[in-house]
Amino acid sequence: MDRVQLPPFNIMAIIAFVGSFIIPVVGIVCGHITLAEYRKGLPERGREYAKAGLILGYIFTAVWVVLAIVWIVFAFTHFGHDSVIQQGGTGGRIPNPMRTLPPGSYTN
Repeated sequence: MDRVQLPPFNIMAIIAFVGSFIIPVVGIVCGHITLAEYRKGLPERGREYAKAGLILGYIFTAVWVVLAIVWIVFAFTHFGHDSVIQQGGTGGRIPNPMRTLPPGSYTN
């Protein structure tokens, strides 16, 4: 009984797949590099892992972008844009000096 020797897995394809779960950009970059190598005739296995890593990398990147936008919108709608500079007690507004002086107390 003869055993058929299969070509080894491409390590970049596996890195693309696993990396897309940890750092999605790794899946995108390694997936593109690996698929370009396969187009040139790479004899190793793992094309499916490279495609999956590429697709998952784009999906997870899109999810992170949407979550960042939701977080920013939530922060500005619930806390207001003035909350960052509200430490002075003026609510983030610059007081008008003419309104803070009693009438008649200022001279020309």
